[in-house]
Amino acid sequence: MTFLAVVVVWVILRAQNLRDAIELLKTISGINGIVIPGAPGAKLSILSQFGIQVQEWNQPTYLPEFYGK
Repeated sequence: MTFLAVVVVWVILRAQNLRDAIELLKTISGINGIVIPGAPGAKLSILSQFGIQVQEWNQPTYLPEFYGK
């Protein structure tokens, strides 16, 4: 419980602004969706029925874009 509180406060203090901190916390908690690496047509594609995206290994889109990138 303490570790979770430390991580949340750390994210808030390290973000450039509160909006970025909230977006990152939403991504960490899975609110923005869950993406796992794998082949979209493979065995893991059944997870898409539960809202989990399966993407290729070379297309990492796990975190929101920060710092104007």
